[in-house]
Amino acid sequence: MPIPQEHLHPTSGEQTFGTKLEAGTTLLETDLYSSTTGKWSRCPYPGVTLEETETAWVRPVKPGDPGTAKINLTACDQGHYGFASCGKCGAALKDGVPTPNKCPACGIVLAGTHVTGGFGGSDF
Repeated sequence: MPIPQEHLHPTSGEQTFGTKLEAGTTLLETDLYSSTTGKWSRCPYPGVTLEETETAWVRPVKPGDPGTAKINLTACDQGHYGFASCGKCGAALKDGVPTPNKCPACGIVLAGTHVTGGFGGSDF
């Protein structure tokens, strides 16, 4: 199975992560294509077999796909502060979810979240 990677929209440079689709692939409603708006747009024709085209088609990563890790979210028992870390290497994600969705330490694609046990204690 192909490892997901970064793909840039051919006109705008907007990023997405996933696997490039080739001719003969059956399209899913979650697949993205490089629309003329400069954005990655969702597939309007799920179930259709992709033919040769100059339009870029990408199947976005899903949690659990090979080459991905979840973002670990840890919050206090009151839910108003906490931190996020990479599910592979444990590196702190200082701004929560990085953009692009790759761990700045190990480079793995981050897809999905896992809420870890909160830590308790008084704020007083």
